Amino acid sequence: MLKDCIEIFKENYDKKGERYILDSYVPKDGTYMIVRKNGKEFKPEEPFDIRYDKKKKIVEGCENSRFQAICFYDYYSKLIEMNKPMDSSKMIHTNNYLSFAVKKESLKDKKITQKIIEGYYQNIAEPETKYKKTKSRNLYLDIEKKLGKVDAELLMAIERWVCENIYKLDIDKERKDYLKIFFVLENEEITRALYKQEGMRYIIPNLYNSNDFNVDINGEIFGLPNNNMGMNSKKPFLENKTRGAIKQPYLLNSEDVFIQAQFFDYLMGLASKRQYNVYLDTEERTISGYGNREKPDIGMTGYFLRLSKEKNEVGIQAFDTITNYNPNIKPNFKYKIFIKADNEDQNRRISKRIELEQLIDEVIFSRCLINNYFTDPSDIMMNDGVLKESILIARDRLRLWFNGDESNDISAMIDDISCQLTKDSVGSGYFKKAKRQLNLRWSLYDYFKGSNEKEEMMNRIEEAMRNHVRMEEGTWEFDDDDEYYFAVGQMIDYFISKSNTSKKPLSFANRFLNIRDGDKIKEELNKLFKKYNHDMFPYEKRANRILSRILLYKPESGVNEEMMSAGILSDNVIFEKHQGK
Repeated sequence: MLKDCIEIFKENYDKKGERYILDSYVPKDGTYMIVRKNGKEFKPEEPFDIRYDKKKKIVEGCENSRFQAICFYDYYSKLIEMNKPMDSSKMIHTNNYLSFAVKKESLKDKKITQKIIEGYYQNIAEPETKYKKTKSRNLYLDIEKKLGKVDAELLMAIERWVCENIYKLDIDKERKDYLKIFFVLENEEITRALYKQEGMRYIIPNLYNSNDFNVDINGEIFGLPNNNMGMNSKKPFLENKTRGAIKQPYLLNSEDVFIQAQFFDYLMGLASKRQYNVYLDTEERTISGYGNREKPDIGMTGYFLRLSKEKNEVGIQAFDTITNYNPNIKPNFKYKIFIKADNEDQNRRISKRIELEQLIDEVIFSRCLINNYFTDPSDIMMNDGVLKESILIARDRLRLWFNGDESNDISAMIDDISCQLTKDSVGSGYFKKAKRQLNLRWSLYDYFKGSNEKEEMMNRIEEAMRNHVRMEEGTWEFDDDDEYYFAVGQMIDYFISKSNTSKKPLSFANRFLNIRDGDKIKEELNKLFKKYNHDMFPYEKRANRILSRILLYKPESGVNEEMMSAGILSDNVIFEKHQGK
């Protein structure tokens, strides 16, 4: 699948050239400066800051007229990874003599010594000091034949300028970001060609994971790619144990490994903008990046990549195949208000898949699902153990469903999860939250069943309860167990209202929801009646009428905590406009 993704990328790159990567490229936060060569002198231009604003999702500094040039210079000057520096001290984070990048804290603490600077430029000027192993040296010598040797005179002039001026620059050294300096010639076209040339001088010998793994097959070098793959003595499990002498998981020639590296550079640009969700359309041959709460707004078939970003590297955290993704859901989802949580609640229809995903995330999972689709379980920091467990159980199947995999039936799972979370909210006293959870839970039940079962049930039960409490004479009994447990919830809510403490005794609800013995429920209700029967006016007739029926009724099924929760959360029929009944 990765090969298919790279082919889509290559098609776009062949059409648009390097701009395809650079248009999404985001330099690291820091202060950027161009030093322009004018004759034999170097003249620094006014520095400016580039920072990615995570809240606004914009690159501050992109409006500067030099921004595009900086992106170009920075792209061809960056290190492949920190374990492949040109500076053995790993303090200088660029790959060629035309650029110089350090963390400001290194300048603040004066860690960048003249010896370190000289060592950096020596490694570039005399590559044999850098590439000591035979395979690496041969790769370098091969590229040197094509590019020629480094311009020693220009290198030495730039080195002198850096040594003389690096600590004289007027910049804010307190920020924990970068200072990056780029040296340019009078001719922009020549400058760009030189940056490309010197960038390639570094890239080719360092492109593979380790040149120790390279093999020569009929005069062509094949090696292990560096992107999204590590292989060393600490990772023997990555070796292919059945291949004989060649243990590497897979090998690519220099052309393929280079285009793969460019593909990961492109992905890095998306990840830098926090567009961690990438969709590749195999029919339209397009690649698009999205934030956590975004999705394609058109249909597609192809692949989904979840990116992860750590310092200088981007990785593929998850990889899914997408078949016939449709941003719309059919039929439309109807969000029904069974129990009002506030005056703004109203029935509504949802046609977009992403809207339903966000609704489920917000109401059922307290906005903790989407942001934790890919979070390592040990990194999910929350005090609610029920919520965390529910996220871990549900997230993979829900994510796939919202990415269009409707063959993955989520109805039973979401029903079980939402039941547990609603019960947890009721038991914790979050009644407004629990009402919304129950509304969405039952709306989803009806949606997946293609019926109005829960809607008709609640209409029937509420109307029956009203009729029961208004009866002045005669006997009656509950029509079924659903109505009975709803009435139990209404009585629990009634007794909660009788508490004189400033904080309602929410343990009332919690202890009832944890009872598994039907007779024990009646026993507990009877205890509460004895405790509060002196203070039941003006609703004592209605309350007594319901309680007496509860004590006489014999349910056929086990304890229904869902209907008890519904009774607790619904408007209490006992408190409806009193007419002396």
